[in-house]
Amino acid sequence: MGLVVANTVGLSGLVAPKPDVQIFTSSGTWTKPAGAQRVYIEVIGAGGGGGGGHGGASNRNSGGGGGAGAMARGIYDANALPATLTITRGGGGDGGAGIVDGGGNAVDGAVGGTSSAAGSGFILSAYGGGGGSRATASTEGMGGGGAGTGSAGATASTSAGGVSGNPTIQGSTLGNSLGGRGGDGMAAESSPNNAEFGGGGAASAIGEAGTSRGYGCGGGGGGSNGTNPSNGGAGGAPGGGGGGASVCSDTVGRGIGGAGARGEVRIFSW
Repeated sequence: MGLVVANTVGLSGLVAPKPDVQIFTSSGTWTKPAGAQRVYIEVIGAGGGGGGGHGGASNRNSGGGGGAGAMARGIYDANALPATLTITRGGGGDGGAGIVDGGGNAVDGAVGGTSSAAGSGFILSAYGGGGGSRATASTEGMGGGGAGTGSAGATASTSAGGVSGNPTIQGSTLGNSLGGRGGDGMAAESSPNNAEFGGGGAASAIGEAGTSRGYGCGGGGGGSNGTNPSNGGAGGAPGGGGGGASVCSDTVGRGIGGAGARGEVRIFSW
């Protein structure tokens, strides 16, 4: 590769300028750097919250994990972009509250917010993951749908996992999409079974927080099982879904689904 070509793609350390890197963990405004030729944008939607658990003397079921936010990216000629972009960072979905027998119903997790970079004639967006469903006295919660670049993941019902956001990946009976589906709630005797790509984890002994990362997407939070009253683990930033929660008969103030992680926007210019 010649020096001119290397400089054009930003590979030459001799004459290429240092890339401008801006990471938006909150909403704001991006201004195109002077002299930029190429711009790479990465947008990550927020994770959905985990469902609340249901507890009782013998009915101890875990909520489902929230789905992960989608990730969208593209590389552009800097001259084709507007001078500024409005950055919207999606907020993570809240985890649902748990309940014990006779206290009503537990609460589903909330859908994660959409992240975007938008300006005159331009938008790149990534939707949020669906919320995990609440547990009932007779059923474990189900995992929320992973988000897509066309729509948010759906919140699960107590009988079926949430449908993933469009566009889906074909060939999957669960409608897997660009974000990971949250883990189903699991009975106490079941082993942990964490979802991939940032979806909420299924039941484990305690609700552990997902791993946050400075690249790609964060990991999903772990759920808690039916014999260990605990809140679900929060999703790892950015975009990880929250884990589902469990409740025992004597638990007060516990059994809340893990919160979904916030979204993020990363812009690299050179």
